[in-house]
Amino acid sequence: MPRSFRLLLPALLLFVAGCERDTLRAGSVAPEISGQDVSGAAVSLAKLKGKVVMVYFFTNSCCGTAVKQLQPFYREMKDKGLAIIAVNELNSVPEVDGLVKEGGLTFNVIRDAGSAWQHSYSAPGFPTIFILDGSGIVQEKLLGDVPPAKLAKLVQRQLEMQKRARDAYEKLHPAR
Repeated sequence: MPRSFRLLLPALLLFVAGCERDTLRAGSVAPEISGQDVSGAAVSLAKLKGKVVMVYFFTNSCCGTAVKQLQPFYREMKDKGLAIIAVNELNSVPEVDGLVKEGGLTFNVIRDAGSAWQHSYSAPGFPTIFILDGSGIVQEKLLGDVPPAKLAKLVQRQLEMQKRARDAYEKLHPAR
């Protein structure tokens, strides 16, 4: 092994270990997202407690089509306890508004003008998708384009787990 590589290897391992420590992953508490979506509606992760939440980081150029494909899925799942917060990076307000109108999107689409949420979620690229349980705990972190059918399966699994937990709690603590 060349001497220069032996000297570089420990530094590289420390760097990678340091980066990994700051990465949001399954089991982590999701950071708060709050503000106004592009339609002016208030958005707050804290207000969605009890719902399965998909946080979808995207830009129009790479993921606009994929974001539009979430609408039929959302329409089918929202009454079952799903909320979606699509977080746009890098696009202007008119560009994001155009995407929302063109896609007929009814879930929350919010701009992260300063990339603060992208950084707090450790979203390395686009799309990056997080699926949170009803307590705001990250259950899935997905990088890259994910087919809607796979997203549906992952969300459905979280909804079923949440229902089983609620049923078990009610069985142990019946209403009086």
